[in-house]
Amino acid sequence: MAEVVLPVARFLIPCERVEWDLAPRKYNVFNPLVELRPPDGSGLPFRLSECWVYAQLFGGQGVVHLDVELRYCNTDAMVHRARPFRVDCGQGHRLTVRRRAVACRNVRFRQTGLHERRLLGNGREVIVAPIVLELTP
Repeated sequence: MAEVVLPVARFLIPCERVEWDLAPRKYNVFNPLVELRPPDGSGLPFRLSECWVYAQLFGGQGVVHLDVELRYCNTDAMVHRARPFRVDCGQGHRLTVRRRAVACRNVRFRQTGLHERRLLGNGREVIVAPIVLELTP
């Protein structure tokens, strides 16, 4: 059995939406989410019906099971976990790039402050992307 080596992540971009463009064979990332504000007057808890996470990975070896989590930083409490997926990195040529877009649906934010999107490979952290949730006074 081949040794499994986690890929290295170049990007983990939380965003409003991701579209696959067939002609140039690339993903288009729309409205990256660095900070969120609930619609006026909605307050907390705030439900985001859908957002996406775009990940760009390179290297790695073997089949890697990946999870995308959203956690609240102050307590490390789990806010959301997307459906797990797997990537076959093959023999792991270090320049091979793999791109994935992961849908996150019905995400409930219960607290303001710093949150993190985490990409885990076989249960180990690969990359983290921060998101700040603020309430407009």
